Amino acid sequence: MPSEQNQNCLGKIKPKGCILILTLECIFKCRMCHLWRVAKDDSNAPSIAQWKDFISSFDDFVEKGDCENKFTITFGGGEPLLREAELLELVGFSSKRGYWASIASNGYLFNPELTRKLIDSGLHYLGLSLDSLHEKTHDSMRGVEGSHKKVLEIIEFLPGFKERPVLAVNAIIMKPNLDGILELARWVDGKERISSLLLQALMQPFHDPTAEDWQKQGVYSGLWPDDAQKVKSVIDGLIEMKLSGDDNKPSKISNPVSQLETFREYFTQQKSFLEKIKCRVLESGFFSISPNGDVNLCPFMDPIGNIKEAGIKQLWESGRAEEIRGRMLSCRNACHHLVNCWYEE
Repeated sequence: MPSEQNQNCLGKIKPKGCILILTLECIFKCRMCHLWRVAKDDSNAPSIAQWKDFISSFDDFVEKGDCENKFTITFGGGEPLLREAELLELVGFSSKRGYWASIASNGYLFNPELTRKLIDSGLHYLGLSLDSLHEKTHDSMRGVEGSHKKVLEIIEFLPGFKERPVLAVNAIIMKPNLDGILELARWVDGKERISSLLLQALMQPFHDPTAEDWQKQGVYSGLWPDDAQKVKSVIDGLIEMKLSGDDNKPSKISNPVSQLETFREYFTQQKSFLEKIKCRVLESGFFSISPNGDVNLCPFMDPIGNIKEAGIKQLWESGRAEEIRGRMLSCRNACHHLVNCWYEE
């Protein structure tokens, strides 16, 4: 069991950022995410005023940070652009209060007019999903024809905006795109307007019931990169790119070498690997907010409260939050946070 001292120390960590999920709706049918199969109900969503009140509650509690460690509100989903009006208003509101506003998107709904509105509202960071330079591979993984073309269009349009937003490419390492990952990394390195490439390892598709040895099941077998030698070769190539960069021309791969090494071990020795690593989500200081306003320290555990009930300080320091922290410290379940989203060296 976790010691009370450890739990109290983690309770004193101030929030460092959050993921604000405006909707779980998505127009894509990704093979590695089954969110689109789940019924959506946003009828209990907070009002714009309630979202703003909660964001305002950050002011007297979170540390806004400096230019390198600014508190960031990431608007995610689903696809956040499906809530365009709310997104524009909340991005602008967050930016004016001194927070960095970030969007994670599949890029399909972007157009020049909307992009300009988002930039004018103060959008700081835009992460676009691009799993392959090969159109058929990307479109097949994302389940929508033309999705590859749309991402490239917005990437080509953004150089007209020199400073903002910071533009990143996000890609998931899977069997269908494994052969093209190094090609994608080299392409990103050559694109002046793209700031970084963030790689993630394939996990069991979201919103499916957790299953042991899920990657061996037929529905997933085409996703899992089962050629251990090829996986090692590709990831070793990424590490070489990362290490060969210098101050004048650094690699744009944003994952630290230790995380790439973690990917390699995860793909080639998954069961033994997951048994020995530890969850560090609590130490990251991040939290998420669901479309209904629930605030979660861990997306797989009960919420610590709802934004309609209280501000972040009251929720963060509540007895409910302490209870969830204790459960998280004792948790030994394998989840994607162990290698991906909030990886800590």
